[in-house]
Amino acid sequence: MTTPARVVQVDADAGRAAGTGYLVGPRLVLTTRQLLGKDAPAARVRPPQGPLTPEWVARQAARAPVRLRPAGRPPEQPASAAAVVWWHPQADVALLLVTDPDWPLLDPEDLRTTWSEVDGTTDCAAGGFPRRPSGTPGEPGVRLADEVHAVVRPGRARAQTMTVEPAVPPTSGSGGTWGGFTGAALLAEDLLVGVLASGPAQRTDADGPPPLQAVPAHRFAANRDLIDWVTADAGPGTWTRSPAGPTELRRRREQDERGDIDWPVVVGHLPAADPDHHPRPSLAVLLDDPASGRLHAGTTTLLRGDPGSGTSALAAAHARAVLDAGSVDVLVWADARTRAGVLSAFAAAGNIVCPSARTGADEQAAKHFLAWLRSTHRSWLVVLDDVAEPVGMRDLWPHGASGQVVTTSRHAEAVPAAGAEIVEVDVLTDEDAAALLVTALPGVPQDVADDLARDLGGLPLALAQAVAGMRGRGTSAEDYREQLRVRRGELGLASSGATDGASTVLATTTLAVDRADEHEPHGLAQLVLILVSVLAPTFPVALLRTTSASRAVATLTRPRTWRRWITPAHALTGDQMAQALDHLCDVGLASVDDDGVAHVHELVQQVVREQLDRTTFDTAVCAAADALLEAWPYDDGLPSGAAAAHLFRDGVATVAALDVHHVLWRPDGHAALWTAGASLVRAGLHEEAVARWEGLVEEAAHRLGDDHVDTVTSRNNLALAHRESGRLDRAVGVLEATLEDAERTLGPAHHATLTCRNNLAMAYRDGGQHEHALAMLLRNVTDAQRTLGAGHPDTLLSRTNLALAHRDAGRVDLALPLLQRSLADAERSLGVHHPDTVATRTALALAHRAARRFDRALPLLEHALADRERVLGPDHPDTLTSRLELGQAYRDARRVTEALPVLEQAVADAERALGPDHPTTRACRRDLALAYKDVRRFDEALPLLERLLSDAERAGGPQHLDALESRSVLARAYHDAGRVDRAVPLLERTLADREQVLGSDDPDTLASRHDLATALRDAGRPRDALRLMQRTFGDRQRVLGEESQETLASRHGLALTLRDTGRLDTAVVLLEGTLTDRDLVLGPGHPDTMTSRHDLAMTYRLAGRADEALPMLERTLAERQRMLGPWHVDTATSRRALAVAYREVDRVDEALALEEVDAPADDEEVDDGTPIVAPFV
Repeated sequence: MTTPARVVQVDADAGRAAGTGYLVGPRLVLTTRQLLGKDAPAARVRPPQGPLTPEWVARQAARAPVRLRPAGRPPEQPASAAAVVWWHPQADVALLLVTDPDWPLLDPEDLRTTWSEVDGTTDCAAGGFPRRPSGTPGEPGVRLADEVHAVVRPGRARAQTMTVEPAVPPTSGSGGTWGGFTGAALLAEDLLVGVLASGPAQRTDADGPPPLQAVPAHRFAANRDLIDWVTADAGPGTWTRSPAGPTELRRRREQDERGDIDWPVVVGHLPAADPDHHPRPSLAVLLDDPASGRLHAGTTTLLRGDPGSGTSALAAAHARAVLDAGSVDVLVWADARTRAGVLSAFAAAGNIVCPSARTGADEQAAKHFLAWLRSTHRSWLVVLDDVAEPVGMRDLWPHGASGQVVTTSRHAEAVPAAGAEIVEVDVLTDEDAAALLVTALPGVPQDVADDLARDLGGLPLALAQAVAGMRGRGTSAEDYREQLRVRRGELGLASSGATDGASTVLATTTLAVDRADEHEPHGLAQLVLILVSVLAPTFPVALLRTTSASRAVATLTRPRTWRRWITPAHALTGDQMAQALDHLCDVGLASVDDDGVAHVHELVQQVVREQLDRTTFDTAVCAAADALLEAWPYDDGLPSGAAAAHLFRDGVATVAALDVHHVLWRPDGHAALWTAGASLVRAGLHEEAVARWEGLVEEAAHRLGDDHVDTVTSRNNLALAHRESGRLDRAVGVLEATLEDAERTLGPAHHATLTCRNNLAMAYRDGGQHEHALAMLLRNVTDAQRTLGAGHPDTLLSRTNLALAHRDAGRVDLALPLLQRSLADAERSLGVHHPDTVATRTALALAHRAARRFDRALPLLEHALADRERVLGPDHPDTLTSRLELGQAYRDARRVTEALPVLEQAVADAERALGPDHPTTRACRRDLALAYKDVRRFDEALPLLERLLSDAERAGGPQHLDALESRSVLARAYHDAGRVDRAVPLLERTLADREQVLGSDDPDTLASRHDLATALRDAGRPRDALRLMQRTFGDRQRVLGEESQETLASRHGLALTLRDTGRLDTAVVLLEGTLTDRDLVLGPGHPDTMTSRHDLAMTYRLAGRADEALPMLERTLAERQRMLGPWHVDTATSRRALAVAYREVDRVDEALALEEVDAPADDEEVDDGTPIVAPFV
């Protein structure tokens, strides 16, 4: 990890101190100030205004008491002199300036330093010279270069020092110590994170190594004087701060090395390769590395040109060239006409190269991808095609030393990055255009090629269409010139394309579409081209297969100047529509890629639209919106559907922008507008969603009026977008105003009013106003039931939401009757298999599960899973969630043998459908691991839990809430497996992190303290356990209340800890109180209640109160047999404990009977897969 050439031996304080320095410039050495002792001068030296000249350095020689020796210098050569020129006023670091003229100067390019703060538990290294005690082998006076490997953990924010834990001793022979490493640079992932400063200055007569401490880089690295010194010695740009910390860089490096990613990764829809595209080598060479002719990494290039000039084709040709050459690992082609298009492309790429960071939210996935670009060593190319609004792109601009950005736009200011190269892409010269024709059409006379090139104005798009047309029909260039002349006359256009590119494209487009229409079904290609002219330039072919599209094209009217065809009288099929698109591809008017995505040049779309009459134009707009709505993908909120969802959202945005006659608002707003807005929310594009809904609110109010239901709905959806973006205050304000207007204009039981009131209640709940939320939901039920009837879908939904609010508030007794009634009404009104009925059935099952009524919960969950599997398919997210919930319920019911196959299938299905790192997949994996733990299959449970922790730390850092929970679960599993030595350090770290992140009184922090106390008790540290358990019990009483399950658990744990320390009387009192409270709060059949009764009975035995212990053990055994089954591990524990108690009072026959029932050996698995564990005796 360290560069040996930058490591320097430092001898200071008249030879009494020895340590290490690190070259940060050709003559500058970074070290620790304490090492200098008396050599540290009272004043600092300012660097010169310009570079360090030999003359200026020579004048500092008188101030040079420190001696330096570069690594590898032979011992017979003298050390070099150096002067102390700077030190930090608070941090223990200093700079030394080498004044020896014979000092070997390294190239500044080899001395680049990037620094960072430690952002997590980090493996580091420091190069230095361990001091060797006298008598050990080696040349006198020689210190051998070595490397210390250590672990640094982040401490308090902005801490003055950080502790370094050496991982291994020095490797330079026995007897070496870290004593000579004072002043060494501490590096992690090639980042400077600190300077070692181990206690007092390292005197050569000192014995043994001091404790290792380090000065964090953030304490000194941003100092202006330090930066000026490095700039003066090595030049600007050699001292920089990393945008990512070492933990993040390590995570990305590991991501680069993943074997489950199929490199190269290609994201986006490149324009189809055009065999007639002119290579334009004079421009293409500007995109390549001049040294290698391949990917020019670290550059940004703007290809600026008007529509039709070939900027996109040039960028696509470059992208294919570097891809074919194998010089790029990641290629992203982003439709940059909108910010949402760029976000969607980056999100799709991020979900591939950063799968551990998958969240389902496009904005977050895009940020992860941009961060990956900045740090990865893999080569990448990002093409931002047709940037329209550069201002909104600044925070999305890609950066990274290993990649290239190519942008196409008609705007010169489309590139916000400084230092970008702008390449002007104009039409082809007459010579280049003629050369293209001669090359593409062998045998064409040069003079004819020259004339045709001038006719087409050198426009690459028109040239490509002309070549495709002549080649397809075998038309000569002379004949094509004549056809073009005639068509120009028919269209009333100028005779030459030299002045107007759009008119030239119109002429070549109409000639091309005539040729496409000569194929069966005749005349359909024209109509399809009219329809797709109002779509986005890139669109799914599936749109043309919809009923909406095939019905609409028959009603379209061709422009009067176009060739006339008889519109087919019969109904058109989706196959015929797709076939017509294929004919457009044959003549160069469209292209289709392997993913079923079509592309039509925007200039072709423009010239077609300009030929349409108002009725045809409006009909096409409505038909396009209908087709988008009909074909909308159901998985648009999942990573797998992100790319397709963007195409549909972009299509709606394009249609809405072209709707100049507002036909999408007659008589009401078109549903596609609402679907696209909701899709932005599901994709996690919160800023774009808010902007879209604000626009829809304004448009709806203007077109339909403030009181129209669509306006109310838009305002309601705007509030939801605010809520999803974390702006709860804005959401509440919008919802309160909207609800007031809806109740006034639409009535209290209108669907929009009920929806608004429900959403406001959810917002109140999110804000902690639970009682207010419940009151609103209760009113919703009352109004809906009175006005709409008990079986109306809105009434069912309102009642279900009220029940769920009761359940979430812990009032399961109130939730259950509401859900039971809702399910009965839904089955009667909607049908047994309706999705809303299945959702209500699931909610009822989960309420029964919360009440531990598994006999009712499990059949309902099994029914819901079967319905969703049949209706939605096995890979639908709702089906996967149902399977997970069923497995969790089996596990809660202690039916682990049934839980295991369900959870194993859930993991397999989720990994296949969602990917290995999706949150749902992780949840399935977690519950499977816990089920393995339940049956003591630790060899399978622990690797899964270790992977969960690793994934969580890699995705969010070691102090992310998911990482803290995963570490806590893993620690408890280690504890259950008897590996208390592994559990205690994890629990200690989790407790410290939760106290820092969440605070001392957070329920999760209290849970960590309880778990640690329990582990310490089992680790044979009863005094530590008692102190911690007493504190936890008191805190939980104060924070959670006397009767919370967590407080009762701490009281129970405190009692057991007191029992282990011999304080039986106090333990009995606590256990008796805990049993009474658990019996009252949880019920006699709850597993915790039975555990309390068992442990109290065992404590009675220890106290010599066998007459009280026996009846209690008998009752516990009977209840466990009834609730858990005869072979459950807890039942077996009770049976054995009772047998031992019978023997103690000479009831041998009864003991034998129990022992004969308990036939399996200690290590044999009982029916639920759990080995019988001997009870406490």
